[in-house]
Amino acid sequence: VSIEKFDISANKFLNNLFTQMCINPDNYLILDNGVDPMAINTCKEFLGSAKFLVVGRDPRDSYVDLVNSRDVLYEVDQFIFLFKKMRSMFIKNSQGLNNVLYIQFESFLTSFDLEAKRVIEFTKGSQNQYSLEKCIHYNYKKSLKNIGIYKKFHDQVAIKKIEHELKEYCY
Repeated sequence: VSIEKFDISANKFLNNLFTQMCINPDNYLILDNGVDPMAINTCKEFLGSAKFLVVGRDPRDSYVDLVNSRDVLYEVDQFIFLFKKMRSMFIKNSQGLNNVLYIQFESFLTSFDLEAKRVIEFTKGSQNQYSLEKCIHYNYKKSLKNIGIYKKFHDQVAIKKIEHELKEYCY
């Protein structure tokens, strides 16, 4: 089939699938890692009127999580290179899209009411129509322990290198 026909069919299939999961028009279906943020511009062709909430994290904590997970083995220089590459790809692919909201993980947790209102306004429209209490039932305080984990990391030389190379992304 042609690319155009495939895109139309994929869009119709995904929208029908997600519509069936979310019958009440006042509700939203949220997909965790539903699309690749580096290819968000491509994904919009398949998901129509979807909105994308992209959450960024302090690269120092991201690095510590990667090292501690033992799933992916990165040297700090590889991590820095990939982090810069992924962020630049995200910026390039989301530029000019009004259906993408970027929030900082740490800011979301430390300024919860303000950031949650931004998310509500982005997803639902006017924040006057929806109260924070009705839209958010999230105990964010448990996640506060995930901020600043780099401070106790055994390799502070790597952390200092990340701070130097990725300072514009550090919280």
